[in-house]
Amino acid sequence: MSGLRYDEDNDDDAAHAQPYLCEDKDSCALHFDYIAVQSEMRRNKPDELVLGYTRTMMGFLLFNPTPQHIAIIGLGGGSHAKYCYSHLPEANIVAIEINPKVIALRHNFMVPMNDHRFEIVCMDGAQYFRGAGKQFDALLVDGFDIRGQPPQLCSQRFYDDVYRRLANNGIAAINLLESDALDENVWRLKRSFNNSVVVSNSEDNLNKIAFAFKGDLATVIEQQLGLRQKALQASHPVNLRRSAQAIRRGWVKALAGC
Repeated sequence: MSGLRYDEDNDDDAAHAQPYLCEDKDSCALHFDYIAVQSEMRRNKPDELVLGYTRTMMGFLLFNPTPQHIAIIGLGGGSHAKYCYSHLPEANIVAIEINPKVIALRHNFMVPMNDHRFEIVCMDGAQYFRGAGKQFDALLVDGFDIRGQPPQLCSQRFYDDVYRRLANNGIAAINLLESDALDENVWRLKRSFNNSVVVSNSEDNLNKIAFAFKGDLATVIEQQLGLRQKALQASHPVNLRRSAQAIRRGWVKALAGC
């Protein structure tokens, strides 16, 4: 197996790159090239969040513990979709994926079929959030193609659109790679969310996770984070205590101007 060759001047090629699987008897992983793992699943625990950054992103529950409407940009192997479907039974979930070839692999990753509370939409996530439409309590942004994070998913317009489509006290958890563009992306987020943004290290220290909150971020972090983490830990098999600690460290750094 090898990565896809594509025209560097053609964004459509990148958005529709050919994914492939690396499989053994215990696991299944999604790749666009041999370097980066896009998603991974353990066959005996298909709903488990294997990759560290996916667990950290579930820290969005510390800001909104009972989301009724969740959007996920970037299906991949369906890690977040499966977790939310299994552990948030009251939530309605829509996963937006631009690449139909990724969606075609949903059965390999045991992603649920569309039903009354779960739907996969084949569409550009930025386009989906443009204009008026349903409001969401939570949004997980984990959209990457063969080149990395598409520019339309880290633009000022996209972040403005996300803010508008989140309900009051809505939360966006955004996977950001450690790169030269990180500071600029965070600056755009803060501009859209009136500085109500905190950036934390992921559990595996390979990514940065930005939490952008449409509400009083300081009150949640300083007064409610610990209580919510304790209340949630019995029903969620992810280490929300670790996520809470990472969020607090990011908050301290932000207050110090680092």
